[in-house]
Amino acid sequence: MKRISIFISMAALLFLTGCNKNAKVKSFMTELAAAVSSNDKATIAKMYPDAVKADSLSLVFDAEKAQIEEIEGGGWNIALGEGQNLILVKNKSDGALSVKESHGIFSFTKSLMDFALKTGLVKKDMNDATIATQLSDTAFVSWVSAAFMKSFNKKFRISKVKDDCFSYASDLTGGGEWFITVKNDCDFDFAGSDYKVIVASTTPSKEVITLDGKDLFSGAEETLRTGYLKPEFSSRITDIMDFCDPNISLKINLSTAELLGKYYNPKGDEYENYLKTK
Repeated sequence: MKRISIFISMAALLFLTGCNKNAKVKSFMTELAAAVSSNDKATIAKMYPDAVKADSLSLVFDAEKAQIEEIEGGGWNIALGEGQNLILVKNKSDGALSVKESHGIFSFTKSLMDFALKTGLVKKDMNDATIATQLSDTAFVSWVSAAFMKSFNKKFRISKVKDDCFSYASDLTGGGEWFITVKNDCDFDFAGSDYKVIVASTTPSKEVITLDGKDLFSGAEETLRTGYLKPEFSSRITDIMDFCDPNISLKINLSTAELLGKYYNPKGDEYENYLKTK
């Protein structure tokens, strides 16, 4: 019985020793979580210098649930669950603890993060500070945007249909209508709600007709009709050249960022290709 009693006492001693060993770590984490909660930037910067790269932080520390593991060579890995963990180190000069790196603590805009992961700008195993640095590469985002818009403007367009002009049906006395063909050669379907066609008069009255777009599958085309037009809508209805490109234009209802978010389908090697251009 004494042996059992001694064994229990030793186990308890080891448990208490382990608790005491992590007491400083738990205290540090509790203080950091409180600083994050109150947005105490000065304290956060002192405890986690790289946190200045974050727009915002998300950190909840539960001492009962956190898994604290001492790392060989010095430091502690703090697993908080939900994909969050930090690595703490002890400063040699004063023995104070600080965060060396973290995962899942920085808050990032979901759409930007999705874009970064799909283009290869960010890898899932990168730590928070590295991800923040990568996401700040606005030149890459601009490069992707420019390449996308160049291709989009070339492949989603108003098609020229007759003698490089737009056809016009008229009896030359009672007016008529324009038939405008829109072609989608992009590798994605395009919603009619995302574009309009603007038809502008060449007369001094500057009359304008706005046509709603039609849904266009990849590789498809649709014909939009202006409906009946009075003869005076154009200064020279007998001259088909009056109805060419200067009078017709596409209006995309989405910003470049919205177009990228809705229609851009990265291949995964965009960032690698971008680096080759630098």
